[in-house]
Amino acid sequence: MYGDCQTIIVLDAQTQSPISEVTIYLKKGNKIGLTDIKGKTEYLSLKSSDTLVFVKEEYKQLMMSSEELENRKYLIYMNQQDITLNNVIISASKFEEKQRDLPRQVQVISRQDIAFINQPSTAEMLSSQGQIFVQKSQLGGGSPVLRGFEANKVLMVVDGI
Repeated sequence: MYGDCQTIIVLDAQTQSPISEVTIYLKKGNKIGLTDIKGKTEYLSLKSSDTLVFVKEEYKQLMMSSEELENRKYLIYMNQQDITLNNVIISASKFEEKQRDLPRQVQVISRQDIAFINQPSTAEMLSSQGQIFVQKSQLGGGSPVLRGFEANKVLMVVDGI
């Protein structure tokens, strides 16, 4: 049985705001629509056995039958997906290394710490940690001064001394 033309509205589950550019597919793989800036799209004739898939990059994928869609009165709520990134270690080595395998001390500053410190620049944020000296420049920038890595000095280590 085929239904009439219907308008699907896709909203954010937490903010209730419309979500644009949500791609809607049939589970078989056929694209049937893309939501506009108001979170709306229209579709023609779905079978009652069809399953719809709602896809948006920063949201969890949602699947539902056309019957369930009709029961929800064509109003869809999507939940945001948590995105977590791994720590990144920047070193002078040519090869990727794990933090636990490094022969040197590594200080990690978490995203929460950066938000809590709330400094206007990276130089200010680094100097506020008390772990590193930062030589500040005129335009709000700064250069970290690490032991042996200043512009006019070179650190030489022989047998760790």
